[in-house]
Amino acid sequence: MKYKRLISFIILAALFTACTPSEAPTEEEAAPLVSTEPIKVGFFGPLTGPTSQAGQALMRGSELRFEEVNAAGGVLGHQIEYITCDDKSTPEEAVKCVQKLINLDGVLVIAGSLHSPHLMATGPILDEFKVPTVASGTSPTWCQQGFQYLWRSLPNAVQATKALAETLEETGLKKMAILFQNDDYGISGAEALKESLTFAETVAYEAYNLGDKDWSGQIIKMIASEPDFLAVWGLGDDLGPIFNQMRGLGWTGPIVGAEGSTLPEIVDIAGDNVNGVIFGALYYIPEKAEDMANPQIRAFLEKYEARYGEMPASDNAYRGYDAATVLITAIERAGVLDPEKIKDAINGISDLEGLAGTFNYAEGGCEGIMTSRVWEYEDQKIVPFDGIEE
Repeated sequence: MKYKRLISFIILAALFTACTPSEAPTEEEAAPLVSTEPIKVGFFGPLTGPTSQAGQALMRGSELRFEEVNAAGGVLGHQIEYITCDDKSTPEEAVKCVQKLINLDGVLVIAGSLHSPHLMATGPILDEFKVPTVASGTSPTWCQQGFQYLWRSLPNAVQATKALAETLEETGLKKMAILFQNDDYGISGAEALKESLTFAETVAYEAYNLGDKDWSGQIIKMIASEPDFLAVWGLGDDLGPIFNQMRGLGWTGPIVGAEGSTLPEIVDIAGDNVNGVIFGALYYIPEKAEDMANPQIRAFLEKYEARYGEMPASDNAYRGYDAATVLITAIERAGVLDPEKIKDAINGISDLEGLAGTFNYAEGGCEGIMTSRVWEYEDQKIVPFDGIEE
């Protein structure tokens, strides 16, 4: 009997203890556990379609940077989960991509597309949902819309045309004929040429549509206007075929190209027809990594080739890597996974060294880089521009 009472007492005591509030935990015990959830980072760009080579290079450039961060332990204790979406080279698909990345995938930040019309279409969505995005389109227009959550990872097209103007003014070229892609990217680039190259009269101004394969009608009109040089502002995928048609229709003089003239496949397509093409761009893709004089870019190219087994198909790889670097830096400096604080951190960047140079959004706002350089093709190779041959 006593034995049964003892057991009952022990059970009651245990129940009483279980129901009695324990002592308040110490501050250290009360601290929440650090989350192991990854930071979801989105990407949208043309992974298929007419500009897929450039889009793939852009995607890989960002991917390489995020993989480096993960290998080094992540950011703020989190690994990065990289979620990509193919915008198929159309603004409509870009909008669908951004909506998916935000509403279904729950991304914190985005490395954006290389197409300026896509950024014009998605900027309002990024602002509405407060998703910091660093993009790689070169049209000045989308950075002039006042978007609060959108920044650029390279110089805009105006920087290229300003560099061209400073370099070409003393060459004696007085008349230009312009061929341009009939969208925001092409129109803004062509207008920037006209505004920057004030020493040259525009004697022909011809448009074409993305996806066109024959530009001979426009080129014939341009040559008939008796210019000193032809200019073409379009995406890199079109430039090689356009240079071929310009030379094939008898043009032997200088050609001023858009910054996409760095695309390596242009030489494969145009061969000697690329010689005499002059363009403004901050950087380009050399034949081999060791040919790159800039040690920072050379190191990037070596890492890229080791990771993907080939050199980048486009300088968009540089743009993607820098976009990822800006986003990672902003998250680190914000110290928390808060979109508004990340936005403020990007706006405060003034000293970030990237492949494009020193980023300074504190002064430039949406624009972080405000310089460019002038190059030309000579013997099918890109070299610093050294004047017009007589």
